[in-house]
Amino acid sequence: MSEINVQLSENRAYSIHFERLESIGEHLVGTDLVRGKALLVTDETVGGLYEPRLSASLRKTGYDLHTFVIPDGEASKSFSELQRLYDWALSLSIDRRTPVVALGGGVVGDLAGYAAATLLRGLPLIHVPTSLIAQADSSIGGKTGINHTSGKNLIGAFYQPDLVLTDTSTLSTLSDRDYHSGLAEVVKHALIADADFFGWLEDRWDSILECDATQVEEMVRRAASIKARIVEADRAIQVLDRLP
Repeated sequence: MSEINVQLSENRAYSIHFERLESIGEHLVGTDLVRGKALLVTDETVGGLYEPRLSASLRKTGYDLHTFVIPDGEASKSFSELQRLYDWALSLSIDRRTPVVALGGGVVGDLAGYAAATLLRGLPLIHVPTSLIAQADSSIGGKTGINHTSGKNLIGAFYQPDLVLTDTSTLSTLSDRDYHSGLAEVVKHALIADADFFGWLEDRWDSILECDATQVEEMVRRAASIKARIVEADRAIQVLDRLP
């Protein structure tokens, strides 16, 4: 599938690649990220399913990979889990060139993204989203953060990734509840911004519910493209991206 380029400002852009997990090492080598230490953040379930494939690709291309696993669930978007992640990362003698690779859904992406935004005042961030909501929405646009006792997502930062790698085959291991929740987000994208896409969804809805791989890939690409266009038009994000 073709990639999507997200143009944030005159001097800042990143790409969303729709390929298999095993291509991650190749894509990192293709950026200006220096080979060396890399931090992989994932959760217990996703890590058990996909971490070996991602790790093998990164190590094969010369990265010294270190993996941090968080408990599943929204409770991991917390001060305590963030502190644990900070302590672990700083114990590895990282520097500002050390990339953070977020492998998982929205919780992993938010926590790892906020850690990347704040460790050493900013580390390179790579999103590898594995849930439908993350692939269609939350991995794009730079929203990161943790929860507070006063409410959800009250502490965070806009911090754009250097790269997003989306492997839609990971959606096959989602629960029906999580998959359907992601579909609601996709339908919202279509209703807000693309009537033709909404019609496309209606025509293929049965196949999409059955997780037909070809239709799902095209659905995710089109939903991600809508989110990318919205991000590009968001002047607040563009202003923040110009800050030193």
